[in-house]
Amino acid sequence: MPELVFPFLDDALAFLRDKAVLSGREYAKLSQVDKLRVIGSSTIASQRAAAQLRQLLAESLKAGEDERQFRKRIEDEIDLRRSDANRILRTNSKQAYIDGMASTLEKPHIIATFPFVLYVATHDGRTRPDHLAMDGKIAQVGSREYEEMRAMLAEWNCRCSLIPMSVKQAIQRGYDVPESLRDSLTPALAG
Repeated sequence: MPELVFPFLDDALAFLRDKAVLSGREYAKLSQVDKLRVIGSSTIASQRAAAQLRQLLAESLKAGEDERQFRKRIEDEIDLRRSDANRILRTNSKQAYIDGMASTLEKPHIIATFPFVLYVATHDGRTRPDHLAMDGKIAQVGSREYEEMRAMLAEWNCRCSLIPMSVKQAIQRGYDVPESLRDSLTPALAG
């Protein structure tokens, strides 16, 4: 089987580079939903500092840093509370990951091999009931269900994820795969 590479990190970094940045006053005026669309914090004093934060966040994501490493990276550059730094890293890296993964999954050569996704919820007391109800469900990339899964993943502090699946994997999990996709099973994937 040929080696498949998922270039979603590049797509995720592009998502961060394109994301708007806002300083304190502008950011504080936004709704929770609108705050997901920008990088900022109510404690960031200037637009320049917010733009610098976006750059440092992209560097941190590319380096694969955890929250502690991200805080160390920004501590001499931007004055942020620990909780703000953690929230900014978690929320924006997750959104960049979601966008990068979706962009990768929707590429024709990837969707041909992995036309489905499996929704995986985090099982603990903080998981929203509707996210937990989605756990284990399979959707075809590009379908209404897939878009619903992506929208749920973009919600504030969501810790769920999507796992790409082949036709064979979807069938093995009991998903009713359309006949047209069943016929597309190659011998390497069918075995």
